[in-house]
Amino acid sequence: MIRRKIDPGWVGALKIRTVVGALCAGAALASAASAAPPPLEAYGALPAVEMMRISPNGDRIAWITTTGADRKLHVADAASGQILHEVDCADIKLRALDWADEDHVVVTASVTMTFVRGISAAAEFMQVVALDVPRHSLMVVFNNQPTLLPLVFGAYGYSSQDGHAYGYYGGIRRNDLRYKSGATTNLYRVDLDTDAWLFVGEGAFRDQQWLVDPRTGSVSARALTDEHSGEWRIEEDGTVLDHGKADYGAARLLGFGKDGKGLLVAEPTAGDDRIREVSAFGAVSEEVKDGGAITEFEMDRRTGKWIGEAREADRPQITFFDRALQARLDMAMAVVGSDRNPVLVSYDDDLSHIILKTEGDNDSGTWLLVDTRSKNVKTVGRAYPDISPDEVGAFSMVDWKAADGLDLHGVLTLPPGKPAKNLPLVVLPHGGPQLRDYPHFDWWAQAFASRGYAVFQPNYRGSAGYGEAFVAAGYGQWGRKMQTDISDGVAELARRGVIDPRRACIVGGSYGGYAALAGVTVQHDLYRCSVSWGGVADLKDMQMAAYRGSGSRSSDATRYWNRFMGGDGPKPLDIAAVSPAKLAGSADAPILLMYGHDDTVVPPRQSIEMANALKKAGKPVEVQVMPGEDHWLSRGATRTAMLQAAVAFVEKNDPPD
Repeated sequence: MIRRKIDPGWVGALKIRTVVGALCAGAALASAASAAPPPLEAYGALPAVEMMRISPNGDRIAWITTTGADRKLHVADAASGQILHEVDCADIKLRALDWADEDHVVVTASVTMTFVRGISAAAEFMQVVALDVPRHSLMVVFNNQPTLLPLVFGAYGYSSQDGHAYGYYGGIRRNDLRYKSGATTNLYRVDLDTDAWLFVGEGAFRDQQWLVDPRTGSVSARALTDEHSGEWRIEEDGTVLDHGKADYGAARLLGFGKDGKGLLVAEPTAGDDRIREVSAFGAVSEEVKDGGAITEFEMDRRTGKWIGEAREADRPQITFFDRALQARLDMAMAVVGSDRNPVLVSYDDDLSHIILKTEGDNDSGTWLLVDTRSKNVKTVGRAYPDISPDEVGAFSMVDWKAADGLDLHGVLTLPPGKPAKNLPLVVLPHGGPQLRDYPHFDWWAQAFASRGYAVFQPNYRGSAGYGEAFVAAGYGQWGRKMQTDISDGVAELARRGVIDPRRACIVGGSYGGYAALAGVTVQHDLYRCSVSWGGVADLKDMQMAAYRGSGSRSSDATRYWNRFMGGDGPKPLDIAAVSPAKLAGSADAPILLMYGHDDTVVPPRQSIEMANALKKAGKPVEVQVMPGEDHWLSRGATRTAMLQAAVAFVEKNDPPD
């Protein structure tokens, strides 16, 4: 039934130890910078410390460390710094870390697999493991269950009932894998100590989500979206509370409203979601003002109630509705200092203990534990300890106008120790394309900056974070205005004298990889070289990949790609005219193509087709395949290998000096 063996999956690599040590993993600063920049491994390696989370009572901290190929989950006593547990994670693709309650740490990882039936294409599937801190034991959700797959299809919160800690997960019965029609995802309550499960909710053949009340462990509501018709609805005990229809996207239940009774719902729209508070009985539905600008919703883990938010900004900051909680956060921020750009990462239930992360022009990422009662601040980790403060390239926002007058924004990172004048340039457009870049320490940008390049990360039209109209401005603009937005930004940097426009390369991954390829095929005479990681090369084939993955030409994914690429509407655009693989003969600069063998987002054949077309046209091209790597560069070794190849290629074709 399953081509790749998945039991016990990645969990077989986990080993638990109880140890004593200091809460300082990765905390030591690197020595002062020498004349030579840090090796590229310092940037390409996975962060030395990441995913740091504090327990509900503030007594314990959990986090992930990486040293070379050695990756571990740590749990420590927050007050003394004594390390209570180390769990060896080997080369596992860790995705998330959380506390279910004071005693249970929950880790989510992903594996790349292909099903023979039910799910026809390779995809990333999630597995979850729970660590019981007092009992020193590990439990894998749905592991060794004869009736359920050892995979998790959605996580819906936690509750504590009768002395047991429970997690709520979507699961699929083994005998429910149906050819063509797919499998039903049901909701199960899982004991985080024993893996004993209880069937809670029947699933449906559509995108769905459950809202579980952490106080009672009962299902309060369900969101259902039909990906083919776009129709969605919110149900409570079978009663429809809210409904609508969207071109793409799914309705989401974010939690309970501010009063703890109504529901906080994200209604899908063409751009940013529309946020509403819906009464538990559906009688009142109030739209949250500028709700689409909220980038993060803070929910009380004890009640599920909406207690705070972060709104879109170049540096989004969380605010709490409760004045006492906000006062504690304000005090922590003040103690650390606004000049360090602190960001709230984790906190206990009453914000007595807060974890902040700072980063800036002289800070590659520092984790801080703040006791808001004593105002004590303790450094508990550094993300990139081998990069000293004076080796961090300064980064800031830069503004410009597109040729049609649209206001645009992006991030500019400068090489350390060099004046911002007549610099060689690496253009680094983001993926998505409906994402955006922020002014923060970016390992990819910093690696190029360390070699003497200015790095420009443009938020072209179609990017997220600037409103629904800005997203809509990108529809049908692949290779068109989305592309010229980037080159307009380069022209503005040249006008200011920051960069030399004759010394520029373009580098990117995913959609950014497409933009890199389009920069030397759709456009010309702009860049000395192009580097694509898992980039789209043939737009029509990418649309067909969405069709093959969903089994329908009317699926949510198919409609999304058609809308952005311009393949729908009363006058569909000629997408072959902006497909780099179809224009390989016009490529005017050397190209480096790289991709992960396990990429389940942009099929590897996209890069293979591009390489074949370039070779047939006699154009200079290099190809590197990363075995075992996915779309997101999840492994440190291959991330570093990609970075080394990309930097070497850029330095060869556009030397920084």
